Amino acid sequence: LTPNQDLLLCNIGSSQKSSIKSELSELGFELPAEVSPLVRHALACPALPTCGLAVTESERVLPDVLERLDSQLNHLEIKKSILVRMTGCPNGCARPYMAELGLVGSGVNQYQLWLGGSANLQHLARPFLQKMPLEDLEATIEPLLQSWKEAGGRRGFGEHISKLGDATVQEMLKVSN
Repeated sequence: LTPNQDLLLCNIGSSQKSSIKSELSELGFELPAEVSPLVRHALACPALPTCGLAVTESERVLPDVLERLDSQLNHLEIKKSILVRMTGCPNGCARPYMAELGLVGSGVNQYQLWLGGSANLQHLARPFLQKMPLEDLEATIEPLLQSWKEAGGRRGFGEHISKLGDATVQEMLKVSN
């Protein structure tokens, strides 16, 4: 298992590849090429009910969150992906503080919104909202996605957020200092 929760199979001969792919497919595993980048690179911690530190959901709601984000990106005709990380508490086990979009559990169905990290995990994200209800996710980030699209999408989402600057992002999120 890799740090990104991938299963890496090594030392497989070319004559074994097709049978192994078939077996994995029968077990419900998808090959990386069959999974969208948004889903493939997203991470969540187990959170509730497994982790005693969790204050809200993470792993069990991440698929729905990713589906909603993917739908929003498609609706806005944005072809690039975003690195998403989600945790059920502030301990950050899934590394949300380095993601382009990090959701950190801060209460039941409420999350801190961290933005501006990088897809290569070289830059830290910054906190912009402390208790965003999960149902408000699309409406909250829509202005930022629209701005990213209007900028031409040459940069990654996290880099775009960093270039906008904290004051502009707060204004777009309608956050008071």
